[in-house]
Amino acid sequence: METIDASKYYIMARHGEVDRESDLIIGSGNESGNIPLNREGRNQAIRLAYEFQKRFGEPSLIITSPLRRALETAEIVASSFSITIPIVPISALQAQNFGVLEGYRVSEAREIDTLKPFLYMNNPAEDRYTLKPPSGESL
Repeated sequence: METIDASKYYIMARHGEVDRESDLIIGSGNESGNIPLNREGRNQAIRLAYEFQKRFGEPSLIITSPLRRALETAEIVASSFSITIPIVPISALQAQNFGVLEGYRVSEAREIDTLKPFLYMNNPAEDRYTLKPPSGESL
């Protein structure tokens, strides 16, 4: 397989898998931002690094969200190369702003009729990308 010059492209990847507790606090800047990768997530990051090397060679830079799961994924990928790959956290890449849902536990939001419609698990998959909580962002 021919490799592509990665210095000429932006390549996007999602962080590895994390354990989700059923009652996390909703939001980007609190508990949900500090979830580490689980074993499978670390293995996914290793596979991502392998696939990246095979297809694109060495990246010149890794830009990531500052959230723990994203930084950890970036660090695993960067450490798999023989050269030092700079990792640059950018806050604009943080998780979605959940607006009025921020700070509530999932269990609390499920009990408040005005918030319930904005919980993704209560909506069909096709609506999840357009759903926007008041004062928040869509996916």
